[in-house]
Amino acid sequence: MKKGKMILSLFVTVMALFMFVSCTENSSLMDSLIRASNDFKAISYSYDSSDSESINNIELTSLSNTEYYVVELSDEGVSDIIQFNQKRLELIAIHQEILIEVENIQVLVASIKDKAQLIKDSEFVLLEDDLASVQTKIETIVLYREGLLETRGLAYQRINDFRGSYTRENLPEVLVMFDEVYEVLEYRLATLRLGVTEFQNIEEILSDYMES
Repeated sequence: MKKGKMILSLFVTVMALFMFVSCTENSSLMDSLIRASNDFKAISYSYDSSDSESINNIELTSLSNTEYYVVELSDEGVSDIIQFNQKRLELIAIHQEILIEVENIQVLVASIKDKAQLIKDSEFVLLEDDLASVQTKIETIVLYREGLLETRGLAYQRINDFRGSYTRENLPEVLVMFDEVYEVLEYRLATLRLGVTEFQNIEEILSDYMES
């Protein structure tokens, strides 16, 4: 009888310890998820109204300047002006795509934070494969955030640095700058979209633990 009670007591102790470790691990993971989500949201939300202004205010300011206006343009010069406006519109378009992904991230992060907090407060335990999957996705999101940090200021700041300096004389230099800026924005857009995919996958996992 004593042996049976000892075995039962040991079983209860082991189970209690297991549940404590599981809840602690899950709680820690949810804290990490909330923190990583907030950090990614913060860096993605750095696209504010001033960035939109820097994109939309790109103008060939000296076209009306008499000194340059009276100069007869070569075919190459006309082509450069056409390219200027084409590339400007491409920058505006990709900027709008970025803003859409930023908005998607805001919505996803808000939803994930609510679900993660509920799981933590309710002391829910994630299955091991879900636990490992969320942890891997958190690490991936952190890497994406680092990529966004590394390219921060390489696009919009360059446009601002050129502001008021778009003339016929330096048009070739401006076009090179536009190409470089577009390349940076293209990378950032792709990174944001990858981040959205990771957040969507995390939300799907957490949603399975929510009551309908």
